[in-house]
Amino acid sequence: MPALIRGEEQCRGGSHPPVKRRQPTNAVPVYRYQFPRRQPGQALIETVAGLILLIPLALFSYDLTFVLISNQNNERLAENAARAAANHLTSLSAQQAAQQAVDNFNQSAGTNNISLTNFSYDLSNEQIILTTQMEVTLPVPLASWKTMTIQAQSIVPIVAIPAPI
Repeated sequence: MPALIRGEEQCRGGSHPPVKRRQPTNAVPVYRYQFPRRQPGQALIETVAGLILLIPLALFSYDLTFVLISNQNNERLAENAARAAANHLTSLSAQQAAQQAVDNFNQSAGTNNISLTNFSYDLSNEQIILTTQMEVTLPVPLASWKTMTIQAQSIVPIVAIPAPI
């Protein structure tokens, strides 16, 4: 039996002549890219540089989340105080009801000096306009930014107006 040439193969029975395999016509050689060797300690330096950027960003996002939650609480307080005041017939009793709603508000950690700063009992437009103010101490003070004052305004129609006779 004659020796096979590279790229040929013989059938099983051995009686057939060797069959030449076709080589692909558009074969592209595959090259592997080798990354340059890393210097010792390069991974540590990259980690420290990444943390220098990520830690302040995480602390700022924590402060921002705290301020947003405090702002929502202040908006809710202003709305509840205005609703409490809208159920009274006189300006004095309405203001007392609004002040009582502000005094009964449950303060969370970091909120100070919650107050009713502006109160308007407007019978001509049949509405109550009030403003609440809250001082927030940031959990992670950044530079000179340690406290923040948040205000919320609420306008509610007066519902305690007696019907005309």
